[in-house]
Amino acid sequence: RSATKEIADLTAWQRIVLVGINLSEFGDPATFTYSLTEPSPYAVDGDVLTDTAVYSGATRLYEYQVINPSAVGEVYDVYAWDDSGWVAGDTNDIFLAPGQSKIVTFAVTPPVGTPLGARSTLYFRTDSRSDSLVFDQRTALAVTVVQYGDVNFDGAVDVSDLTGLISHLFITFAPLTVPEAGDIDCNGTTDVSDLTQLIDWLFINFTPSPCNPF
Repeated sequence: RSATKEIADLTAWQRIVLVGINLSEFGDPATFTYSLTEPSPYAVDGDVLTDTAVYSGATRLYEYQVINPSAVGEVYDVYAWDDSGWVAGDTNDIFLAPGQSKIVTFAVTPPVGTPLGARSTLYFRTDSRSDSLVFDQRTALAVTVVQYGDVNFDGAVDVSDLTGLISHLFITFAPLTVPEAGDIDCNGTTDVSDLTQLIDWLFINFTPSPCNPF
């Protein structure tokens, strides 16, 4: 037989005595083993604060909040990875006082040309330096979505997109790589009003398309 006994507030006791009793009426002397496991004073918790949307070819910083809920300060190793190679794999070491939290950011960059709707599972992990059994691990999904204004689908909105939109509307009339990327004013079509909106974005008010999720 085996049994486990949890002792609340172990520090409140000066002495703990374990008595082994052989309850069998006959037979040879019984043997038993015992051990004491002291709870770790270290702890960690975490949460991913960024939603799933990323732009193909562009970088988005994902925020991972690390929390120290314990009564002692601790140094943690914080890192992230994924199976698609979208995450920069740097490791951060941070110190958190009791009850303190900190947001650690990781760059997520789908390569230029990654199709819309492509997905990658991101992993975020924090390890306690003092106790290898204490860790937090979270997952989040990154999904490539259209960046309105990125007419040439290279991950950035710049003068080359303005040139491409002018060519599409007035010169070659060639279709856009991502047709909806030209609908910068969100009215359902790509026309001169989108060209005006893009000029305003790049040179006047610097206000991105209201269609973009971030």
